[in-house]
Amino acid sequence: MGALAPLRYLNWVGPFETTLTYDVAIFYCGARQIGNADPYEVEPLATCERSTSPILFSDGAIAPAPQPAYVLVGLKALSWLSEERFAFTWIVVLIGLAMASAGFLSRLTGFPAIGIFLGTILGSGYENLSSGQLSMLVLLGIAGAAYALRKGRPRVAAGMAVLTFTEPHIALPVVFALLVLEPRARVPLFIACAAALAVMLAVTGPTLTLEYFTRVLPLQALAEARHPDQYSLTLLAAAAGASDTIAVRLGEVQYALFSLAAVFFAKRLRDRYGDASFVVAIPAAAAVIGGPFIHYSELIALWPAALLLASKARGKNAIAAAVAIALAGYPWRSVVPHWLRLGIIVVYVFFAWSMTAKLERRVRVLACSAIALPVVLAGLLKERIPQIPIVTIPQRLPEYVAAVARQHDLAPVPWGMFLRQTHHVLTLREIATKLPTLAVIGVLIYFAVALARPLNRLAQPQIAKDWTNSG
Repeated sequence: MGALAPLRYLNWVGPFETTLTYDVAIFYCGARQIGNADPYEVEPLATCERSTSPILFSDGAIAPAPQPAYVLVGLKALSWLSEERFAFTWIVVLIGLAMASAGFLSRLTGFPAIGIFLGTILGSGYENLSSGQLSMLVLLGIAGAAYALRKGRPRVAAGMAVLTFTEPHIALPVVFALLVLEPRARVPLFIACAAALAVMLAVTGPTLTLEYFTRVLPLQALAEARHPDQYSLTLLAAAAGASDTIAVRLGEVQYALFSLAAVFFAKRLRDRYGDASFVVAIPAAAAVIGGPFIHYSELIALWPAALLLASKARGKNAIAAAVAIALAGYPWRSVVPHWLRLGIIVVYVFFAWSMTAKLERRVRVLACSAIALPVVLAGLLKERIPQIPIVTIPQRLPEYVAAVARQHDLAPVPWGMFLRQTHHVLTLREIATKLPTLAVIGVLIYFAVALARPLNRLAQPQIAKDWTNSG
């Protein structure tokens, strides 16, 4: 695909410039080290990054590639391409993954596929495409597994859930929920986990496999504990003055508690609606709420749960769901072309129309569609907010240096030093950028708790009647 693309088309895929896909260069270089060197060490990773993308890495940054070896092996299949062709091909693949995910989610929710697709490639999906991130694979795994469970195919669901292994911290709650709530998925999941471990052992050996779990992942969490781009509880704790280690531990404890709670709510929702798709959608969403390490691109894992819960909302809750979808479908962290804002408005209209389809409720459609204007205006205003420092995150550089003094050979170490020296302030714009996404998370938690409550047996027939009438 990328190898055959004409050279003059390689620089752009729609509004996305392939030469500025920062994370593609990281994955490209990490994948090229598999079988030749340790992909988690500073060299030859740094040399590769600076030679393939000198513009992006001119500031001296050395970005680690903390993906498990089985992911890097998959990307290595494309690493024979030039970095430019690799980026072009990967962005095209991501768009294909978004289309497939939209198909599954449309069948699950009844919302129009075109609206879901547009909402998928906007919001946090836009950052996945603009930087070439990996989370679109996770989205397809969640959506495909949820659809397979809806159809009573837990073994197929286990196979689709393997795609979430791309982001292990999202995969863990999903796998745990399937193991607990879907007995027929257990054997395929055990086989998949064994196969992933076997690939890691085969391509990097036992020493590097152990190093990945005991050194690379802990160092990566420490390195980004004070990164303002994070949406994690760890960042909040670090900003409040906690040490790196305590901040990360607090994030890990909250992540574990949310993962356990997600299984409980997934079971309640499954039992209430007779819909097993919640078994993967809710744990995936819980995995990216707070925790020790969450980037905006990974928040696309909220999308299936948000759509499923919105499809169950009725009455006034439907308007709240429409607002949440509107906020989730806007790329708050990116400066988007003005022509693309028209596509955002189309997304909202599609969702509003499908959520309130009764003829006598057309006024509500107009009300929901009107959400588009203030959201887009808020996005424009966000870009005008000055970068005024609001919260200075304590650097605690000596503590970090002491913690990693004997780990100088691994890439997360210079990456953490770079972040502490150049990124240690939360500005007014950064805070304003985070607020809409945090609002979506709040609405999502509200719906999960409210819809999981058992119905009063005497009130149940009347409630069911009201929902039917509300369309």
